[in-house]
Amino acid sequence: MTRIPEILCGASASGLPQRSVRSQGKANLVLRREAPVSVYGVLQVHSAPPALCPHIEWAVAGTVGSTVSMPWVSQPAAPGSLRAELTWKGQPGMGGAITSALAGWNRLRFEVTEESYVDTVVFDPALRDRLGDVLGHPPVLATGAGHDAGVLAAELPTAMLFVRNPTGVSHSPFETASDEDCRAGVEALTAVLRDLAR
Repeated sequence: MTRIPEILCGASASGLPQRSVRSQGKANLVLRREAPVSVYGVLQVHSAPPALCPHIEWAVAGTVGSTVSMPWVSQPAAPGSLRAELTWKGQPGMGGAITSALAGWNRLRFEVTEESYVDTVVFDPALRDRLGDVLGHPPVLATGAGHDAGVLAAELPTAMLFVRNPTGVSHSPFETASDEDCRAGVEALTAVLRDLAR
């Protein structure tokens, strides 16, 4: 049995994008944990003073219900300002909650998108459990991402393996994972494929 503690087995995923809501503003947040993830979106901070950046992260964390660490970089169009992007997951209306939380903050320019409103797709429990057995029972988590696996799950047994990403940013130039975590992901996938081939 291979033990890869940083790999997470997916329990659910969203399917194809069905609607898109855009709102713009300048940041009152509600913690939402009660229902399955059904939307994802992006917060793009176009410019913010460096002293405001941790406050933005705290406000967004209070809305999405988890710690937020945004990859801040210099904003060349506004010297002395920073910019960042964050992919978030939550319930319908979360984009509006993020916008409300940040609206009215001085010297903050941002954009929030809310996309991919779909029903939750539950992955195959037997396959998920088999992956857990092979990998030493890592944590099982839900994802709001509209991965192909969510579409395939309607036709065949499907599961996902996740590699740790310290920023939480997905499908963006700011997405990152260490070489060590990527190697762990390859080792985990290799162990799973060997087991399934038996």
